[in-house]
Amino acid sequence: KADGKIDLFEFSLQRMLLRRLDQHFKGEHKPPRVRHTSLGSVKEEVSNLISALAHVGHSDQEETQDAFDQASEAFSPEGMLTLRSRSECSLKQIGDALDKLAEASPAVKKQVLHAATVSVMADGVVTTSEGELLRAIADSLDCPMPPLIGMEFADQA
Repeated sequence: KADGKIDLFEFSLQRMLLRRLDQHFKGEHKPPRVRHTSLGSVKEEVSNLISALAHVGHSDQEETQDAFDQASEAFSPEGMLTLRSRSECSLKQIGDALDKLAEASPAVKKQVLHAATVSVMADGVVTTSEGELLRAIADSLDCPMPPLIGMEFADQA
């Protein structure tokens, strides 16, 4: 809060730390109650997340669209998802989406994480920002995520 803004790294770190600290200090780690068992019930939230990942990893609109399309197809071949503009992908919307997705069934979470990974890996390069957001997504969904071994990592300028 010192500089009056939160960047993606700070958001990701804060989200993961608060989740772990709440578990430790509140002494309970009950998984959230499952409220969403179908892909269709979380399509807006997944659209927000995948759009954010696509924008974070690409400045070129065509590359952004390609990453989003690949992830959308991995999530659901029915074309459920809608690419949001960069301005529509705020940290608040990402946080709200993660909160709702935490209440999804394990099968839905698996699909979400798979689609997110496809978006990040669409161009074969994982930027630092993409990796940070992907880790925050996996942690928020309480899904373990192995290291992205063999991928080329790029610092985002």
